[in-house]
Amino acid sequence: GLSGGGVMPASADMRQMDTMEIALALECPGGKEGDACGAWDYVVQLHLCGIPSDAAPHAPEVQLGQRLAEGEVCDEEVARWVTAYGRPGRWVSDASAVLPMLQAGKAFRVRLSQPDWSAQRYKVTASLLLSRSSGVDGKLWKGFPRSSTPLFRGGSFDATYNSLADHQARVVDVPGDMTRAEIHATITGHGWGKDAADCAEFCESEHAFSARSAVVLDATTYLSGTSARKSHRLAGAGTESGCADQVDAGVTPNQYGTWRFGRAGWCPGGAVAPVVMDVTSALQPGLSALVTYQGLVNGSSYRPAACSGGECDASGFPAEIRMRSRLVIYAATPREELPFPSIRGKPISLLQTQALAQEGGRGG
Repeated sequence: GLSGGGVMPASADMRQMDTMEIALALECPGGKEGDACGAWDYVVQLHLCGIPSDAAPHAPEVQLGQRLAEGEVCDEEVARWVTAYGRPGRWVSDASAVLPMLQAGKAFRVRLSQPDWSAQRYKVTASLLLSRSSGVDGKLWKGFPRSSTPLFRGGSFDATYNSLADHQARVVDVPGDMTRAEIHATITGHGWGKDAADCAEFCESEHAFSARSAVVLDATTYLSGTSARKSHRLAGAGTESGCADQVDAGVTPNQYGTWRFGRAGWCPGGAVAPVVMDVTSALQPGLSALVTYQGLVNGSSYRPAACSGGECDASGFPAEIRMRSRLVIYAATPREELPFPSIRGKPISLLQTQALAQEGGRGG
């Protein structure tokens, strides 16, 4: 993978902003398409790096350089994309869920990578775009980004999925000056050729979240009666033209291979857009939030049925959901150490390199 980074603007330049985006360009070596571009659809991820610490609410400041510091890891996903079949790609992706993890005026490091087995090469340019939501497409000012708390991850998608430890209910503190609360979730389905429904790449799954206020007293959690229930369906998976129909939304057109078929939450040559769910109405400032999650197919936990004959494919792999989700809290007053982005149109350069080299097999 490639490491890059920058320095966040000073607090005085960022106090009125609440939105962060990543602009990524993957160009083919030599500026040509076709044979010069990677042939397969591989997942590309941008991660935030830092030294884990239970005491630190943000990613710690790093010393920028070519090598990671001792103990430094890059495991907080900022954004996710999928490479095109034999074409370059250019996208702008929302990454606002990570904004509260950065610190005003401090250095940060990110790492861009594909799977270890990929051998595809690209010329890479990535930038951090920072802006204010107020006045854009009728949106209102959300408040100062206060916190971004990890919630749920994905896993093997089968009858045990909803009982995984990563999917147990979460309790999150909510500040007394909360102005808005959102669940941000990046969800994609993968796996094919191993069960009758061709899950989870080519089957539609539903991902249901709920949030409500809670009070924890003497190790007992008391819940409010009001709950915000939000559901997101990975619609279009398995359709003949699900990805071709998303060219206007940023999917790279005129690719090779099977790019046009609908996938579960992603497309070859596309950015994976985070699902943003407003749960403000169900939470009370100053109380805790209880957040729950389930992954379903047709309203129930998924129980794969064995494939048979031509349904099976030896090169496929079992169903899995790849998900990162966070509860993002906005508040009425800022904290001095929180970053707020500079004016949109003045990007922070993250990565500019000759090639992203990885190593080869089939994506998806």
